Amino acid sequence: MVNAYDVPASKLIAALTERVKKLPELEVPEWAHYVKTGSHAERPPQQPDWWYVRAASLLRKLYFRGPLGLTEFETAYGGSKAVAYNPKHQRDAGSSANRRILKQLEGAALVKKKLRGTGE
Repeated sequence: MVNAYDVPASKLIAALTERVKKLPELEVPEWAHYVKTGSHAERPPQQPDWWYVRAASLLRKLYFRGPLGLTEFETAYGGSKAVAYNPKHQRDAGSSANRRILKQLEGAALVKKKLRGTGE
């Protein structure tokens, strides 16, 4: 039997993307096509369905490494940015899109909020 750990990430995320697109709780906000994903990005995402791909990627990361918070997702989806002549610096991703996707996934009962420091 094959589980999620045996499947390559790209194939798992592609399959999850198709499943997530069918969820009525996941709506792409109108601003999602115009916004950058962080200060390290030069332009908005070029994929038309990037919202669903990000949701699938969040689900995969939560399955493998969960429970995770927004801070861990900001670091994971961030990137490097050149600052003048200095060496590149790590920039965190914006948390608005990740927060909105997590709330939508929670509404679809795919993600459950866990309070930090408690056993719940």
